[in-house]
Amino acid sequence: MRKARFDGNYDELVMEWISGLPVPEIARRLTPPDQSPMEVARLARAIEEAASYLLPWGFSAYLQIAEHVLGVSPASAVAALPGLVKYGVPEPTAAWLMGFGVTSRFLGMSIAAEYSRQGGDSDPASLREWLTRQDPVQLGSVVGVTSELLTELASVLERTRRPRLSSDLQRGPLLPRDGYVAVLDEPAARMAASGLSAGQSVELVRDYESSLDRNSIRVVVDGEDIGSLDPASSAVLAIEVDAGLRVNARVTQREESLGARLLSLQLTEADADPGR
Repeated sequence: MRKARFDGNYDELVMEWISGLPVPEIARRLTPPDQSPMEVARLARAIEEAASYLLPWGFSAYLQIAEHVLGVSPASAVAALPGLVKYGVPEPTAAWLMGFGVTSRFLGMSIAAEYSRQGGDSDPASLREWLTRQDPVQLGSVVGVTSELLTELASVLERTRRPRLSSDLQRGPLLPRDGYVAVLDEPAARMAASGLSAGQSVELVRDYESSLDRNSIRVVVDGEDIGSLDPASSAVLAIEVDAGLRVNARVTQREESLGARLLSLQLTEADADPGR
């Protein structure tokens, strides 16, 4: 492997990289005042060699040795160190997101910040569970992504839901089941949802126009779209709805979870709905 030439301080380089700064900005910050601007492409190659390959490998090896010698597993934040260096992000959640398939450092850090803001637990399993409940359009709007990154976000969310979907399909009958809708953070949606109480019905409408989630099912109240049915439910029900299954949805309770207004729903086959 040909070594990429970098004449600066590698400690400074790695710290700038982990901070999450773009490579051109790192090049500007590491260029001495009396020298011409550092070549960005060459710096990127040095980062790829040191931060994306050599250092993560070394850190991972040392952590394994330490675990073997001490007989204890490292805390999740410590275990994430190789990922911080490899992906160039400042905290474990962003590194785990990159490991889940996010390719943009900006997107990874933005989602991590939102997850932290909502009070998510700092461990990969909790993060993955949180991702399975997210709607790409809503999350993308919150973190302010471009249309290109929104497509990537939708793809990542779909991949995180696959293990859960497999489990759901093996459990037996799809209905009845519990679901929920995270109410859109829009005045009209909030107003429509505010009048709902336990036992009231809402309408489920298949959303064939969504380019981000082919299983999308919208929740509608008196003609007003208040949000998407939770991804886990829509993933298992969409194909059945397409085949003619009629699903009734009734509100069971209202709550707030990780900063989102949720309506819990009981989903039943229309002909078997006890409220009919």
